[in-house]
Amino acid sequence: MDENLRTLNINRFKLEDKGDLLKTAPSLDQSKPSSKEISSKNRKIMHVKNEWKKTDASAMHVSELYFFEGESLEDLDRIYRPEGTEVINLTYKNSTYLLRLTTEKKARALLKFYNRLKNSIENIVGFLKTTLNSVYILSKFDEKFWTFDHRLKGGKIAYVHPLKLGSTALREVSDSLIRSLSILNKKRFFVSEIGFRNILFNERSAILTDLRNLQYARKGSPAVREFKNLMKKLASVLWLNKPEIIYLIALYMGGAEELCCEWYSSKFKKSPEESVDILEALEKNITGSLLS
Repeated sequence: MDENLRTLNINRFKLEDKGDLLKTAPSLDQSKPSSKEISSKNRKIMHVKNEWKKTDASAMHVSELYFFEGESLEDLDRIYRPEGTEVINLTYKNSTYLLRLTTEKKARALLKFYNRLKNSIENIVGFLKTTLNSVYILSKFDEKFWTFDHRLKGGKIAYVHPLKLGSTALREVSDSLIRSLSILNKKRFFVSEIGFRNILFNERSAILTDLRNLQYARKGSPAVREFKNLMKKLASVLWLNKPEIIYLIALYMGGAEELCCEWYSSKFKKSPEESVDILEALEKNITGSLLS
């Protein structure tokens, strides 16, 4: 596994509109909804609404499902996990899905902004609501990935402990994490409390996962603050030296320099004369906190 990981290289609703409506015939099978409505929303969003005459505690019963057109999720009616489970790994029609418990507001926002962010994040395909009002965001995986979060393992996602990788491979993964974060921040979005658990990776790519803490950065400081916190975590785990820290800062600034400029201007009450001013300020801020 270590040899493969050393080759790691990142490549880098309105939902209320009514469309065509399909109403299925009532079902007498109590393991299925008594009725199902499938409608087409704007922006190529499909909406499935299920009615259940009887439910039981053996599974979560899907009452509503929103997903992108082209996905085959209209028959995802029951999920055999306890209601309210935070993270679910589900194999469905030969694909692996991650379901994460969230709020309807966050789920709708992630669907709305997905196309703007998809080059750096997991493949979000929709969200569902259960009869007991639990809401889950759905991400789909058709290729194999590794994760540092053991809760995600199953199907096409395998778990590996960071210490099992070795320092060289772990540095490769860290590079990819910073690259993905830079791409996301360039579009003025960031994930609060980001860490190793927010990355999925394989031999050719790395993506950010668990976007439930996704926020929009009207100013650069909040996004850069999260980057600095992440760098402190990486530095403490990997024992990064000063040149390695500078390299990762430069890597991040390659995509997120505008936010970094805003952070610098806010902190020092003046504009940077050149990019190296920002780099040096970030390096001192990060290494200074490690020594204190």
